[in-house]
Amino acid sequence: MDNEVRGHTQSCTCCGNPINLEQFVAAMQIPQKMKRDNICYECAFWMLKHEMPPKNREIIDGWHYIINPYTITHKFFQWSGGRTAFIVKYDLTAKRSNDILCQGKIPDRFLSIFPNTATFVERPIYTKVKNNKGFRCGRIGCFDRYHCIWYDQEKWEQGKPWNKIPDNWEIGGEGCELFINKDIII
Repeated sequence: MDNEVRGHTQSCTCCGNPINLEQFVAAMQIPQKMKRDNICYECAFWMLKHEMPPKNREIIDGWHYIINPYTITHKFFQWSGGRTAFIVKYDLTAKRSNDILCQGKIPDRFLSIFPNTATFVERPIYTKVKNNKGFRCGRIGCFDRYHCIWYDQEKWEQGKPWNKIPDNWEIGGEGCELFINKDIII
């Protein structure tokens, strides 16, 4: 298909980049969306990811990943080369995988429809989250409570703090073995 219309190059209605359908197989899903919506390849790719989310998708630091289940037996082809990665989702569930496909950095214009859902963590953090699934801490006197993933301030304090945390308090200073700083996860 010619990308010239009455002497003007077609531009993507989403980002303004030129559209060239000639370089694609017309029967494929992305070129069909490009033609139907008058958008470029990149916009069609990300819009389809949004409209039809792939199974096991996680968004981590603005990157789009497919996190396949961990497998003991190595497949002929594993996307991450068989290296194990540890992931904690924002709903405080833990995953590990040795078969991760990175599908690319999400363009800034699409970040609002692809919010982060998880983060990569080290094994000890993964283990704490996995071993304490469903746990919620109610230690209303803990100085680390506002920084800990396990504490639900609205549930335990109903808008009024139980005590005042000293201004010079070092985060993690309580020494709680379950403490995980929110800044690591969210």
